[in-house]
Amino acid sequence: MEYVPSQNCIPPKNKAGTESGLQASKTITPVVDHEMEELEKYRNEFIKIASETSLRPFNARPIRKYCQSVRWHNDLVFNCSNLMGGEGNLRSQLLHCVRHAMLAGAALILPKIPVRAQIQSKSGPVIVHKYEELIDMEYLFDKDLFYARLGESCPQLKIYNSRRAIPGPRHVVDAEWGWKQVWNTTLPEAMRRWQRYYKRWRVPPPNITMVDLAVHLNFGDICTHGAGFANTFGQLLASHPEAYRIAAAVLFELSYQYKLALDPSSLFMKDAYLGIHLRTAADAIKFHFLDFETQAQRYQELAKAADLPVIYVASGNQSSVPMFGALVAPTPVVTKYTLLRDTDELDTLRAMTWDQQGLVDTIVLIKSSMFLGMNSSSMSWNVAKTRQAMLPQGVCSGRTETPRIFENGNSLVDELSVIIGEGQRYELDIGVWPS
Repeated sequence: MEYVPSQNCIPPKNKAGTESGLQASKTITPVVDHEMEELEKYRNEFIKIASETSLRPFNARPIRKYCQSVRWHNDLVFNCSNLMGGEGNLRSQLLHCVRHAMLAGAALILPKIPVRAQIQSKSGPVIVHKYEELIDMEYLFDKDLFYARLGESCPQLKIYNSRRAIPGPRHVVDAEWGWKQVWNTTLPEAMRRWQRYYKRWRVPPPNITMVDLAVHLNFGDICTHGAGFANTFGQLLASHPEAYRIAAAVLFELSYQYKLALDPSSLFMKDAYLGIHLRTAADAIKFHFLDFETQAQRYQELAKAADLPVIYVASGNQSSVPMFGALVAPTPVVTKYTLLRDTDELDTLRAMTWDQQGLVDTIVLIKSSMFLGMNSSSMSWNVAKTRQAMLPQGVCSGRTETPRIFENGNSLVDELSVIIGEGQRYELDIGVWPS
């Protein structure tokens, strides 16, 4: 669907960098009152359409075909424990939980998400990398859509909300399946190993065997079951609906404040803005990721080549944003905070946790005209892979069994994205599902 606003809904223009009509004085003429009404009408229409059309169309057939080929076991349940990290990591881990269950023909206890502790700073919440509690998955993701899409594509997979929901009698297997069993091996070999472990662990019916799945970030090549499966499977897990609404408001403000002709119904915006993930939070230093200087230099070079009028930056370290802005001046650099100033959505955004706010950034980056990320970040790879899935060739085109030769200091280059950095995180390249 192509969105074309009616002529009487086109907002009054303003110069880039000045206050918009949304910030007009309370003392206004009836003419301006009418303009404000039209602007608000246009804004609401834009946000509604952008929120409703952010997700790629879902094709259940590839997953349905795979699930029909699986031998399902009524007496086998997987429990995914020890999830950790931010929304990018959690998303990958949750999807791999579902994939493990499908591979083994098992039911699944719906995993709980660990909430990361945070402190409040002047620029917003900051993560301290400690975990406070386990919470339902709808803290970050669309639980209703997850159940609906799973029911449409793989109704054979049973989901239990908790251990207590599993019918007894039960037998808990004191065993761990995951990291140790699949390390440094291919997916087919890992599944052959699984069959051996399953025979060793299984207890006879009517008991139910529960296996604790030690979850890690990635497990095998997402293209193992074919391009259709790879392009579709990650769509089982969409972000929370509120994140799409706030992201749509960010896109409206970006369009209005900088006079960009953004189509809210588009999966990504053409010739409009550059999206950058500046991965400079405290843990990036701890784990020896690319430092700020390296990221900033490469992004500066690529931004110049992209030649787009505005740069949207997502960063877990807000102090990095003005530093980067100084390097690329006079091109304006914006964030979700600066774009939403003096709007109702800003209050909602600030009420979100650090990880929930990350969902908003992810959506805005996915919709950018060109995206730049770094290779040690699951969030960057999720954005790039989701955009790659929008291209005709999808995510599996040109895939080989061995790592590619990296060129010009980049791990991925296509028409929509560049991932900087070479090689040390190749498993993210082959193991992250597109949203």
